[in-house]
Amino acid sequence: MILSPKYVALDTATLANWSRYHWSSKHEEHCLAKSIRNDLQDRGIYIALSYSHLTELFQHEDGEVAKQRFLFLNLLPMIAWVRPRDHSWFVGGSVDVFYREIRAILHDGLRDKNSIVIKTRENLWETGVGEDMFQRDNVEVWDLMRNWAIESRQRDFQISSIGHLDFGHLRNVTLQKARLLPKRSLHEISNFKKLFQLQMQNELLLTGDARLVDASGLAKSFSDQIFEDVIEDSALLNGDLSSVYLSRGVPASMVSEQMTIGEIGELCARCKQLEPFVKELGCNIGENAMELALRYSFTHRLTWLLSRWQQGLPKASASNLGDGHLLALSHYVDAMEVDKRTMAFIKQVKRFDEEFDRQCFHAFSSGELSTLIDRIDRALSNSA
Repeated sequence: MILSPKYVALDTATLANWSRYHWSSKHEEHCLAKSIRNDLQDRGIYIALSYSHLTELFQHEDGEVAKQRFLFLNLLPMIAWVRPRDHSWFVGGSVDVFYREIRAILHDGLRDKNSIVIKTRENLWETGVGEDMFQRDNVEVWDLMRNWAIESRQRDFQISSIGHLDFGHLRNVTLQKARLLPKRSLHEISNFKKLFQLQMQNELLLTGDARLVDASGLAKSFSDQIFEDVIEDSALLNGDLSSVYLSRGVPASMVSEQMTIGEIGELCARCKQLEPFVKELGCNIGENAMELALRYSFTHRLTWLLSRWQQGLPKASASNLGDGHLLALSHYVDAMEVDKRTMAFIKQVKRFDEEFDRQCFHAFSSGELSTLIDRIDRALSNSA
């Protein structure tokens, strides 16, 4: 019987655990790792990988553990990885998925979600054996992957920690109410800077990623940049909130007086992330190109919904960033393993969003390595 190939994305923690079992001196653990590999090959299942998988796997503090993970991936008989949009021979990630969705929307004129998925999935995956990408004897490849993983480590701690903060407790204030807040003079703003920096430092220590280094330095550099932006932006200085978000590319039609500052800030961040793609692909569409991208790029919206949901968690974690990047693969694999936090989010989204309920992707919860094949089989049977 000819098997139709399937693409399955695993949680990074599972890949790390699978590698640990493979290199274990315990016979039963090594045998389990080997049997999983064989079972997946027999079922015609490709392990789908993205840039975020590799970043998390290779940034382990112990270089030997990271290298073992690299060598383990080398041994996998069937892997798939996201093709970078620039066609380079490397592993792509969420931005490459976003780009293809925006292309389907702006270049191909698609609006129906199923049509966008089908078009985006065309040529999305490169397939091969582990040796194709993770070359055992190629020191340059390993050094490259290890270096950019390490470089991203502390940056991820910083981004996740800052993103978790609610500056001035304004996140849930509506635009309508924000317009009524008192305007501060330049002198008052300058005097507030040190207090803002101290408050930010304290919040970073309280709710930031536990692995964050130098919360004080981060608070200072970030507050310096914030206040420099405020002073240089006359709209911010004068409290002209409409000009603030319009100047950042947010379509006026997508903002209402009842939206919160947090929601508008999210739109600003999404516009910044999508702007290069919209400029490249939407040049013949006109002013509403960004609005079309924001409204119909459902995967981009989904990852930001997850980010908003994560802000309600007690503490920030860099792994939350990875969860968002990996969730971008959700509609482009046949089954996807997620941790318990992300599964809780998915269930919540399905309750209030009919679109995601009708066209739901087939996620399954992480668990013991010994149950992995059974969990994959159940997920694939549900997606059949």
